[in-house]
Amino acid sequence: MVRDIDGPGARRHSQMFRFGYGKRPRRSRYACAHTYGFFFVAVFERNPDARVHTAKTDYRGYREFLDKYLDVLDSNVGSITHPLRNADECTCCSDYIPADTIQPWTWERGHMEMPSRENTETINA
Repeated sequence: MVRDIDGPGARRHSQMFRFGYGKRPRRSRYACAHTYGFFFVAVFERNPDARVHTAKTDYRGYREFLDKYLDVLDSNVGSITHPLRNADECTCCSDYIPADTIQPWTWERGHMEMPSRENTETINA
């Protein structure tokens, strides 16, 4: 639940509005996908190996969250004939989720290699 239904992070339902049955999208007290994204970042900051199960997907650790979250934002919440993007059903101004606080874990655990002069000299662009 969000405090202000007209503020950022509030979910809206615009399926019937797009069909012409309303003057504006229906407002909701429920949180949007971006708000859940901010919450999941906070969860993975505290426990990078946490498992979060939602109706859309199952995140087993911060790596799966970073890999799958944009797909959840792009998923369809409308109908097959009139699709609506999940990320567009809210009052947020962008899709940006500040996940840079959990991305340093990837460097510390050895999943990626830091760019350096030695491993970039052989790249032919």
